Amino acid sequence: VAARFRIAESLHKRGNRSAAIAAFNDFVKRYRTADPNLTIQAQLHIAELTAEVGNKPRAYILYGSVTSTYRELGGPSLALHGRDAAGEAALRAIEPEAAALKAIKVTGSGRLATKLTKLSTLETEYGEVADFNSPRWTIAAYYTFGRLCEDTARELTSTPAVGSTPGQRAEFRDKLQTEAGPIMERAVSYYKKAVQLSHQSRLYPDETKLAIGRWAGLIPGGSATDPERVKKTLVTSDSEWIGPIAVF
Repeated sequence: VAARFRIAESLHKRGNRSAAIAAFNDFVKRYRTADPNLTIQAQLHIAELTAEVGNKPRAYILYGSVTSTYRELGGPSLALHGRDAAGEAALRAIEPEAAALKAIKVTGSGRLATKLTKLSTLETEYGEVADFNSPRWTIAAYYTFGRLCEDTARELTSTPAVGSTPGQRAEFRDKLQTEAGPIMERAVSYYKKAVQLSHQSRLYPDETKLAIGRWAGLIPGGSATDPERVKKTLVTSDSEWIGPIAVF
């Protein structure tokens, strides 16, 4: 079983995408229940290859099928590499919705409400990545949602006020500022969650370093990439969080 999987992987690494997709599809058909973990990984590769050949809409559907297979074939009882593949697929499947959030331009109260609703929906979706019991991709999900919150808050504070009178414009500007504050606080909260989980799981992917940098950048004064400043922040916030400093 493993040998068949490695053959498909080799085709992928050599850039033979069509043959790799065919090989992974054949693997899934033959060994779906024989090795659930490799089946989930094979499905993830199929989705990735589909995106690479330019069919992203189809790829996002396939990412969703990976998570369905995860639940069907054992869910939390699967090995870490199976859970990691499902967690990564779950994260990738959210990308279109994140892009839709960014595309919403706040041109009035109605659009503001739409953007805030979409952000809340995404918070739920990114939080559900943790259900796949993959610390690696849960860290990535926490960082990614934190960054969406930070970018949204910054967008709101820089959005031109609209209204037909000075009073209406001032009211709209105040509303933007009022909404931006809690969203920025959510950004900090998710950056912290990413760092906490990194420490707890002893995993320090790129998203950990990014989360530390973005979090530190929201502290008044100094540079977001100043390691000494980050270290001081981590130590004063929670001494358990010193571990991630090694990523610098």
